[in-house]
Amino acid sequence: MFGPAQLYRNEGNGTFRDVTRDTLGPTTWGGIGAKAFDFNNDGKLEVYIVDMHSDMWMGLDAQHTSLELARRSEKEKFSTYFGPLGEGDETAHQAALEMADLLEYQLSEVIHGNSFFKALGGGRFEEISNTANLETFWPWGIAAEDFDNDGHPDVFLPSGMGYPFYYWRNYLLMNNGDETFTDRGSEMGIEPPAGGIYLPQKIRNQPSARSSRCAATADFDGDGRLEIVTNNFNDRPYYYRSSLPRRNYGAFRLRGTQSNRDAVGALVKLHIGEEVMLRQVQAAGGYLSHSSKTLHFGLGDRPKVDWAEIRWPSGRRQRIDAPAINRLHDIVEPETDSKPLGSTDAGNE
Repeated sequence: MFGPAQLYRNEGNGTFRDVTRDTLGPTTWGGIGAKAFDFNNDGKLEVYIVDMHSDMWMGLDAQHTSLELARRSEKEKFSTYFGPLGEGDETAHQAALEMADLLEYQLSEVIHGNSFFKALGGGRFEEISNTANLETFWPWGIAAEDFDNDGHPDVFLPSGMGYPFYYWRNYLLMNNGDETFTDRGSEMGIEPPAGGIYLPQKIRNQPSARSSRCAATADFDGDGRLEIVTNNFNDRPYYYRSSLPRRNYGAFRLRGTQSNRDAVGALVKLHIGEEVMLRQVQAAGGYLSHSSKTLHFGLGDRPKVDWAEIRWPSGRRQRIDAPAINRLHDIVEPETDSKPLGSTDAGNE
């Protein structure tokens, strides 16, 4: 049912080549969602893969426990479960270690838990999920967008195991601008209501979880701030409208002519002085979810964009000088390349 995530390079001739070992190294074992985004504005795409197991589990006593195994001077994430079972003066404790995994894969070949690969350039990556604070409990997908428009992409993770827990919280991981994230989901109200409406628990006779299974983002009301919609386990969808302070932004909606009509795979770079912001049109990011394909750039207090660079899936390149901020730009793929871009690459090549 599960296996390590794999990265396939498009050879450009209708074939793909597995480059997982050469580029990423060990990858997530039970991945259920993946997203490529530039989290530090260096013009290179990072890769975030979420694992429906996580390397840390919540016991029935609501205590969190993690385990790291040291092997050959390397520290590898590994899935565990610790926690008291039952109530009263004496409790039974359970610890389960997925030893069966060792039959197929060495510890150094898989990661049990989320994995976040920082782009180093030259097609190389470094896994930094722990130091970036991107490890969470049982996520189902990824929405990576700049929700507060400060210029640094944030991450929303719809989360929840469901049965037998009666409640499970989502994660809104806000980018601190220093290659780390801080969870602010509770204070910002991105939570399903406590309680549930399904089956009673077998142990404590409480209803099972009301938790989120997938999420989509878009600027639904056109005010330059992104909203979130979640589908929830045994519950109706929820719509979270943004009331965060207004900041500058820019948005680009692409339509392909030589490329696919939705421009999936297109890259847009914004050049602001020495700073570069990168976004890619993507089709999905997790379980049963699809966000808007409009590319949204939070600009914070930046007063202008010097120029925008578009690389279409067809290979065509386009330059737009001084695109206006605080508006949506509808861009149609040109028949020929535009004037020289002054920049050679987009993405992590």
